[in-house]
Amino acid sequence: MHYILIDYENVQPADLAGLGAEQAYVFVFTGSDQKVGIALIEAVQALGEHGRFIRIAGNGRNALDFHIACYLGQWMVRDPQATFLIVSKDTGFDPLIAHLNATGTLIKRIEPPAKKATAKVSKKAVTVIVEKAATPQPAKKKAVAKKAEKKVAVVATVSPQSDAEKIIKGLKGMAKNLPGSEASLRRMASTWLASQDGARMDSAISELGRRKVIDLTEPKVRYALPK
Repeated sequence: MHYILIDYENVQPADLAGLGAEQAYVFVFTGSDQKVGIALIEAVQALGEHGRFIRIAGNGRNALDFHIACYLGQWMVRDPQATFLIVSKDTGFDPLIAHLNATGTLIKRIEPPAKKATAKVSKKAVTVIVEKAATPQPAKKKAVAKKAEKKVAVVATVSPQSDAEKIIKGLKGMAKNLPGSEASLRRMASTWLASQDGARMDSAISELGRRKVIDLTEPKVRYALPK
């Protein structure tokens, strides 16, 4: 499974757009007295049991970061094959991420994807209330989301070279611990592309094979990363 951990004290994404949250468990960590925008609350609630807010108890320097590290460790033990994405601008996570990648865990940190100014976002905010029941996503909002996904898929279809470059860049960043199987490679690549689109991933993998960057003919993936 794929887990997304959002450091809301450090970054405040308006919603979950661009994170591939539809196929993941999403956890938003907030400060003890922090307020969260309505659009993000609705997006997390729409995930049902796969979406949750975690409000830390008390305050203190790096208190929220320690909570994220604690939960991360618990999930790694429960689901050793899982992949993780930390959404934060805090580079303090990077030494931990490098260590975990070296031990076989697939984990990456990114900053929130830039949001296009296509819609007016409400500035109203509310105190976070964690509930088990999911709020159904309005039909109109679903239609807009599907249209956006379709548009992304079209772009990816005509530009597999661009996706391939992103994956190569990600692989170079973890050259000492490259994914051993095609399934692991695809899971990690989905975080670099911020997409769960199967057709888009197939195009990118085919492009990598055409360039001889990867070889999938053996049980274990072989790499020939360009310098």
